[in-house]
Amino acid sequence: MQRAILLLWPSFMIACLATAAFFSVFDPFELKLHGVQLFEDKRAAYTLFMLVTWALGALNTGIVLLLEKPGSEINGFCALPAKAGDEGDDPFSLPNGTTPTRKT
Repeated sequence: MQRAILLLWPSFMIACLATAAFFSVFDPFELKLHGVQLFEDKRAAYTLFMLVTWALGALNTGIVLLLEKPGSEINGFCALPAKAGDEGDDPFSLPNGTTPTRKT
């Protein structure tokens, strides 16, 4: 249920913004294809455009949710654990534990 909400809510917001932006510029009665008016009713144009943009937003959000999975879930194996002592080591330290200094 939580995945569905994560998918549908952002895509609904995308569809609302896209519909408002599109129809603030274009009038549904002015939309024509090969000289034929596409919509007889403004509400039908708004509804169809809203549903199409909602579907495209859901596709977009679904791809994002798919790509955010951890590597272990995608690849089927976990990363190797870090060796002991690797967490705090300075990558610039010398083998004897000292840090090189610059001579001026």
